[in-house]
Amino acid sequence: MSVHENDQASDCDDLAGIILNTFAANAFGSAYGVPCSSLSALFTRLTDHKAITYRTVTNEGEAVALAAGAWLAGTHSFVLLQNSGLGNAMNPIATLNVPYGIPALLLMSWRGRRASDEPQHHVMGRASPSIIKGLGGDWTVLSGSAVQIARLTQRTIDKFVAARTCHFLVVPPSLLPQVDRTASGGPCAAARSQLPIDLREQTALPMRLTVLERLLTLLPDNVGIVSTTGKCSRELYLLADRPQHFYVTGAMGYAVAVGCGVALHAKKRIVVIDGDGSALMHMGNFATVGAASPPNLVHIVLDNGVHDSTGGQPTASAYVDFSRIALACSYATASICDSTRGLEYALAGALNAPGPHFLRVCISPGSYSPLPRPLITLPELAVRFRSFLSST
Repeated sequence: MSVHENDQASDCDDLAGIILNTFAANAFGSAYGVPCSSLSALFTRLTDHKAITYRTVTNEGEAVALAAGAWLAGTHSFVLLQNSGLGNAMNPIATLNVPYGIPALLLMSWRGRRASDEPQHHVMGRASPSIIKGLGGDWTVLSGSAVQIARLTQRTIDKFVAARTCHFLVVPPSLLPQVDRTASGGPCAAARSQLPIDLREQTALPMRLTVLERLLTLLPDNVGIVSTTGKCSRELYLLADRPQHFYVTGAMGYAVAVGCGVALHAKKRIVVIDGDGSALMHMGNFATVGAASPPNLVHIVLDNGVHDSTGGQPTASAYVDFSRIALACSYATASICDSTRGLEYALAGALNAPGPHFLRVCISPGSYSPLPRPLITLPELAVRFRSFLSST
């Protein structure tokens, strides 16, 4: 872990441009992040950068998951965050990136390094190096002249490309100027009159295994499937283990962010099989999917009203209208069903029109027993899915 203590850079008026252009020169075509005042010069330059597409997302963990999806789709992406948000990023790094061998490159500010910084940053400022070390990450602090900063950035990028690990490029206080950008968010979005398509038959609810089995018969072989953690992925594996399956065994709540990252960078259609507990955990994902609007994404929530994988504890899904939320977040369509026949009808429409599309499938609690766990290692799973996405 290399640390360069000099905070001051010299002989350069546009360090932000140098850093970003180094990323662009190394085929980093996208970035995801949550703004930080210490990195405001970078965010300002990113808004109109010709080679890098930047998206502001709802939390830092979501940015990490989106970038992981981009890597699975065969492209390079990086994450921008304030180190105060490192706690949000830790979960997908520790339970997705590291165990799967999915590399991550995070451009992070270092708030709380000095006593003069605001008090809410002090604890994380002290803890950040230890947290990154605990995650097995590589840490490089930018400092020195413009030429030295370009070299440090390039060196970190080279490590990212060569090793499937996490790399942090840290921006200390005062390295970059703070830039105030004139607000240009526009007016509030108008209320949408579109209603969800209600396909419920009010009959006995199907089991998750039955729905997954029917789903596999309905989806073409060239469709990628990203499934959420727990028994959903284990039942999918039981039914069929295929190269087009990516089981998100950890990173609860981030399967749709991974799927969105894949969909934004892959030509194949991507179906995310989510759960109600996972969807509730990070509902900001709905806003990000709607804002990014990948036309090849279908987001399915299998809703049994419980945390099935941990003993059947209830979720709050009975009080949440996921379908209306999806429409309010600018999904192209949203449907709700409680049968495999409704699933078939909704999926037929979703596979033949630009999305993103949302489908809530009401299912019965309970699962098949005994359930196997995937025998393929997680790094092998990531490489296999990446190869499938690149195939014609």
